Amino acid sequence: MKKLKYLLILTILSIFSFGYLECHAEEASDYLTYSEIMLSSGKLIKNFTKEEREEMYKNTEGVYWMDIVLYIENNSIDGSYISNTLYSVDNTSQTSIEYTLEYSIETNNKVSFQTTDSLSGNVGFSVKKVKADLAAKATIDYSETTSKSVKEKRTMKLEVEPNSRLIVYLTGDISVTNGCFSVYCWWFRSYTGCFEFVTLKSQFSKLEKRSI
Repeated sequence: MKKLKYLLILTILSIFSFGYLECHAEEASDYLTYSEIMLSSGKLIKNFTKEEREEMYKNTEGVYWMDIVLYIENNSIDGSYISNTLYSVDNTSQTSIEYTLEYSIETNNKVSFQTTDSLSGNVGFSVKKVKADLAAKATIDYSETTSKSVKEKRTMKLEVEPNSRLIVYLTGDISVTNGCFSVYCWWFRSYTGCFEFVTLKSQFSKLEKRSI
């Protein structure tokens, strides 16, 4: 009975020392709102099939006491994206039209983090620790600073010729690292999911003119 009591106390202390994940949804990552993302190879986690995920999860199986086990499917894959349209106008007149466009671009290497499900429930580690451990094991420079957006205002003079359409949108380069992970607590796999880090490497505006 005394051994059982000590074991129970040790279990409670270990649980509190590691902490539990708070029950809340992950914030939506900006890149998920992009109209188009083109990768040189691989794909985003939102495009993984159920069968592909189940196959990846097998790479995180094992006997672990307290650990986060990581499997990387796509490692630092280069890509580009088209973000939102800043401006679109048709000039059906016979004279040119001039505009002044003010917009903002992101100027830092912002790192976004995403999982297939909300990191919630009693999985044995804090949300912050899960992010930090995954970033470290995937060699991603992720911190509170790099995860925040730094924006710079720009001004652009535009001229739309007669019978033409002008479209201005944001584009740039990204790097994608994703895969799956399992969280083990007392030799029990308490959470399994897919993760994704997307690093915004550059952002700039692009103009397209078409005849109408």
